[in-house]
Amino acid sequence: MCLTLLAHSNLPHRFWWDACEASVFLINRLPTRILKGLSPYEKLYHKPPDYSLLRIFGCSCFPYLRPYNSHKFQFRSERCLFLGYSSSHKGYKCLHKSGRLYITRHVVFNEEEFPYHMLFSPSSSTDRSESSSSIFLPTPSLSISTSSSSPNLSQDKSSVADPAHASSQSNSSDQSTSDQSASPSLTTSPPGSDSHLPVSTDISESEVPLNTHPMITRSKDGIVMKKVFVATTTVPTIEIPKTVELALKDPQWREAMEMEYKALIRTGTWSLVPASSSHNIVGNKWIFSIKKNSDGSVSRYKARLVAKGFKQMPGIDFDETYSPVVKASTIRVILSVAVQFGWSIRQLDINNAFLNGSLIEDVYTNQPLGFVDSQFPTAVCKLHKALYGLRQAPRAWFDKLKSTLLSWGFINSKADNSLFILSSAVCDFICVGLC
Repeated sequence: MCLTLLAHSNLPHRFWWDACEASVFLINRLPTRILKGLSPYEKLYHKPPDYSLLRIFGCSCFPYLRPYNSHKFQFRSERCLFLGYSSSHKGYKCLHKSGRLYITRHVVFNEEEFPYHMLFSPSSSTDRSESSSSIFLPTPSLSISTSSSSPNLSQDKSSVADPAHASSQSNSSDQSTSDQSASPSLTTSPPGSDSHLPVSTDISESEVPLNTHPMITRSKDGIVMKKVFVATTTVPTIEIPKTVELALKDPQWREAMEMEYKALIRTGTWSLVPASSSHNIVGNKWIFSIKKNSDGSVSRYKARLVAKGFKQMPGIDFDETYSPVVKASTIRVILSVAVQFGWSIRQLDINNAFLNGSLIEDVYTNQPLGFVDSQFPTAVCKLHKALYGLRQAPRAWFDKLKSTLLSWGFINSKADNSLFILSSAVCDFICVGLC
């Protein structure tokens, strides 16, 4: 069947894999005597296959390319070559002339056309290049002259030739007068009362009227913009420490680290336990950054303790990590409704948000550098709250926030898991979108 598909579609042997894959796809859906008239597909899935989805291998297809386009002015669909059915996705395989393979379910087929030689033959590319280059060939100047006689309607019909005949005559005149400098002319006799007036018009570049009207600019009109002088000052660059030792020597960075450490202790992020060889110790590190105001001045020095999540082991340190994110369409709808009814919109930011999420798994980490307990220097931290950098930290924070909002009377929207609605007795409601 593989060779039959290649021969019928006029495809070369380099498409043997796609033909074999399509053959297996078809054989699994054909009834066989071994299974008493059932197909392997029906025997496995206990339902007959849908034969209306089958298409002729190698035919012309037009997939929907809008999800793949980078610009909205690109074509929504282009002619491609149908190469069978995808084994890993639910869709048809469509080969574009650029060599890119599209897998999509939204395809329009033309099973009477096999476009391989039209899309991928080298002659078609040369023909296209020649046709595109012929567009830019210089065209001879055209001289239009009108006869002074006034012929009848029959003469008008005979004198005005159709475009195909006129083009052939012009081509022959070009060949016969190739050594002459005169350009070909086309004689026409338009009907009308003014046909007895002799008119001779020569279209050339020298007779094209030029716009010599002077343009009025601000400098000519006396309008001058006032010059504005702005005094600029050079903002001193602040180096971010690369090691904890350098940060502890600077009082500002040390204060930022102490604030972060106090927040961790205040929220009960961990408890010290003896180290054990059975524990998977997830390391941590200090991340330093500078928060700036809109004018570029320093707002505050920020230090954050981040866990090395890449050292976590699935099934031991974490299980589920998915956390929903609010849809962009939900935010647009909320903003549109707020503008329509004149509601006020407030946005808030929660400091150390991930530290509020509780952990279900047992996660252990080292004591942060610079703040090791002098009484228990070899102990490790058993995390009760989520640290930034943990795989399950976003999910733990969302579960905590969701349970809190539901306890306050909010209702989780079915359209968006990150949208919560609170209805009141006066028929107004509060929408909270979680980003």
